[in-house]
Amino acid sequence: TRFNPFMMGALVVFKLTIPFLLVACAFSALLRVLRRPRYGVYFVMLLLADVMSMHFFFCVTNVGSWLDIGNSLSRFGILNSQVVFVLLLFGLSDVYTRDLSPGGDLVPSSKRL
Repeated sequence: TRFNPFMMGALVVFKLTIPFLLVACAFSALLRVLRRPRYGVYFVMLLLADVMSMHFFFCVTNVGSWLDIGNSLSRFGILNSQVVFVLLLFGLSDVYTRDLSPGGDLVPSSKRL
């Protein structure tokens, strides 16, 4: 085998994304069976993320060691990227749970049209 850091990095990211996608699919299926609005839940998560983002924004510091400065900026940046990540997970889970009817049965895509 040959050392390929980009391929190994892509595999690690893929391996870390699979559990998040499974939880998002289960959550989306649960919301679909219970007939709850999925994007309403996303907006509640967005509101909570904005509150946490304001907290981390006020915790960003420019004094102290470089480690403290980097940690405070990293927390703020990771939380802001979480909003986009969760939106992508909701979109992918919607694709994977599209054939699930509100009653809980699987409906083939061709019969739904």
